[in-house]
Amino acid sequence: MPIVRETLMSVIKRTTSERPTLESTFSDLHLDSLDKVEIIMALEDDLCIEIPDELWENHSPKETLAEVLKKIEPIYNRTHRR
Repeated sequence: MPIVRETLMSVIKRTTSERPTLESTFSDLHLDSLDKVEIIMALEDDLCIEIPDELWENHSPKETLAEVLKKIEPIYNRTHRR
């Protein structure tokens, strides 16, 4: 879903000076745990969704943005069913 991908990339770009790609990891982008919290809150606000804590509790800094996107898209789709 393009809106989720675009929102994720926009939030990441606001959080780091690095140039993110879907293959980037949080480590590649030098994002720490505080950045992760800010990203979660921004995604929830921008997409009007609630991301369960369990999704981020097992998050690895080596997880790519594409993998994060795969976790968020179903939440967005369930929340915004037509």
